[in-house]
Amino acid sequence: AEFYADGGFTHGCSPDHLIFDFDDIGLTRTIDDVPEDVRRRYEITLQNAAEFYKSAAGVGPGFTPMGVIQGWSAESMAQAARNLASMGYDYLAIGGTVPLRIDQIRRVLQALREALPDRIRLHLLGFGKIEELAALEQYGVTSFDTTSPLLRAFKDARKNYWVRTADGDLSYYTAIRIPQATQNNKLKHKALEGSLNQEDARRLEDAALRGVRAYADGGATLDQSLDAVMDYWAALNWRDEASPSRRADAATRQRKVYAHTLGDRPWERCSCRVCRESGVEAVIFRTSNRNKRRGIHNLHVFHTHLSEFRQESI
Repeated sequence: AEFYADGGFTHGCSPDHLIFDFDDIGLTRTIDDVPEDVRRRYEITLQNAAEFYKSAAGVGPGFTPMGVIQGWSAESMAQAARNLASMGYDYLAIGGTVPLRIDQIRRVLQALREALPDRIRLHLLGFGKIEELAALEQYGVTSFDTTSPLLRAFKDARKNYWVRTADGDLSYYTAIRIPQATQNNKLKHKALEGSLNQEDARRLEDAALRGVRAYADGGATLDQSLDAVMDYWAALNWRDEASPSRRADAATRQRKVYAHTLGDRPWERCSCRVCRESGVEAVIFRTSNRNKRRGIHNLHVFHTHLSEFRQESI
C-alpha cells in the first residue's frame, strides 16, 4: 500500500499467490480435496486481500484497491470473489487465467457473474487471448491488461507483425528473421565448432538485408529477395542430421511464409510512426530495439482494434 501511495497509483492489486491448478470439474473438489500447497495459496491470497483492504484506506480517497481472485476451478474462484466482495471490494482482478483456454475463461467469468452483484467490476489480469474480446463484453468485464501485442513481436514464432483486415479483424504476418551473424548464438556455435565460417555468415546476412531492402525500394524482385533471405535461413537453421527431404520441405514452408509477408507489403498500408519512418525495416526480425519497435506497431494496431470494438459495442 505504501508503494502504491508513493507512486501515485490510482489502482492497486492485493498481493496474491498464483494457483497453477485448474480443475474443469470443479464441484467435485472442495477446499479439503485439493493439495495442501493449493489450499495454502488460496487462503493466503484471501488473508492478504483482507489486510490490504484495511491498509489501502490510508493511501487516499483517489485510490481504488482491487482484490485478486485465485482458485483451482471456476467454482472456487466464485467463492473467493464472494469473500472479497464481503470484505468491501467493488473491483476484483481475476488472476491465474494466463494458461487457461478461452472456454475455461468463459466458465470462470460466468461463475463470477452468477456469484456477484452487477455493481462489482471485474479486471482480467494478463489477458493474452485478445482475439476473444467478445467474451469480455459478454460477461461485463470492465478492464484487462495484456503484454501480448508487445511480446508477440519477438517471442511468437509466426504472429510477429499485426494488421487489421478490411473486415476489422486482427490478422498477422511473420517477420523476416535476419539476425546479426556475429551475435546470434546458433551461428556463433557453428563458427566455434567449425561447421560455418563466420565471414560467410556475415556475407549471407548482408545479402539478405540488401535483398529485402532492394525489394522494398523496387530494385529487386520478390524471388530475388527471397533467395537471399533463404540462403541465410539455411545457414542458420539447417541441421546436419536432418535429411535432405526434410530440409527441402522446411525451406519450402518457410519461403512461403516469408513470401506472404513481403508480397503483401503490409508496412506500406500502416499509418503508425514505426512503419511510416522505418518502412520494410518494421518486418525484419533482428535486434531488441528493432523488435520492440515492431511491438509498438502492434500496440498501435491493437489500440485501433480495441477502440473500434468499443465503438461498435456502444
